[in-house]
Amino acid sequence: MKPKLILLLLFASLFGSAQNTARLHIGADFMFFSKEYDNPYGEATYDSRGGFFVEKPFQMKFFRQLYISPGVSFKNIYERFHSGGLGAAIWLKMNHYSVNSYVKAIYKPEIRILKPTSLYFGALGGTHLYTWAKGSAHSWSLSATQANWSKENYREDPSHLYNNLFFGLLAGIELTGKGIIRPSIEVRWMPNYGEYQGNKTSPFELAINLGIGTKKK
Repeated sequence: MKPKLILLLLFASLFGSAQNTARLHIGADFMFFSKEYDNPYGEATYDSRGGFFVEKPFQMKFFRQLYISPGVSFKNIYERFHSGGLGAAIWLKMNHYSVNSYVKAIYKPEIRILKPTSLYFGALGGTHLYTWAKGSAHSWSLSATQANWSKENYREDPSHLYNNLFFGLLAGIELTGKGIIRPSIEVRWMPNYGEYQGNKTSPFELAINLGIGTKKK
């Protein structure tokens, strides 16, 4: 799927121009994601941490209200795990990281009454290019046959919280004034973004975006 995604980015750039839109989008996002699971091995809690992204938008020549925006994003999900029994316990704290690429298709309807702001709607699809997990792990036991140990640079690979492919729906509002910076706020919903122990993760995400620079007409 990754070569096909790259071909899609190239195809979009051939039929697009950057007129009337920002040269580059740079922003930060936060995924509203918090899960607690009990399983035979222990108790696990997952919380999302902030991420950031960079996008390059293209306005379609054949339909001026349609924009294609390929991008690259960094994500982080934090895990706390505890497993304990009579006289023994294990603690685990992990950060699950992802670098992913994606493509947005955005529709911006002409609503003059909203100017100098603009509403937009769309969808996105992407793939995780690289995932990894890093953290600390500690074990404690009263048993003389089981040693206590601690690892401050504990690693897991691959990360199990990200599905290979993801997609979502989005909506946002953008300031469309004549300044160099065009800020926007975007809400995304990404069904089946991840999975753990058979439980699917479908988080909402809030993104704050700064559109930098505009092309001349």
